Amino acid sequence: MTLINGDCTLVADQITDNSVDFLLTDPPYNISDDGAKPEWRDPVTHEEFLQQMQSWSAVWYRKLRKGGAFAVFISDQYISYLWKIMKDTGFEPKRIYTWKKPAAVPFNRKVNPVSGCEYVLWGNKPGGTRTFNASAVEGTMVERY
Repeated sequence: MTLINGDCTLVADQITDNSVDFLLTDPPYNISDDGAKPEWRDPVTHEEFLQQMQSWSAVWYRKLRKGGAFAVFISDQYISYLWKIMKDTGFEPKRIYTWKKPAAVPFNRKVNPVSGCEYVLWGNKPGGTRTFNASAVEGTMVERY
């Protein structure tokens, strides 16, 4: 396993195209500036962030092998945009999972309720043997999904 930490648009040349089995990423959410601030501020405009997500998706598509899976953490306000961007790139978004966080960071409680969850968009790059292959009895609901 190789772990590469950095902006995918800047380190993509370190990764062979069509070589990644599973992409797990937690990109910036564009919802606050430098973390624990008492107010929400957008470091880039909404349109600029959508363009960033399109750039990421294009890189991810080139690097993920056919049948490879992805799990991308994203904020509630951008999950539907990310779904569309990933689909338009050629991915097959499948599910949105909720990661419940009972010990959510308590910054901002004086001005906003604190979200106790994050969202994860899960899916595949079509065309190959899928990475997620759960063992299930043939004909059961588990096998169907």
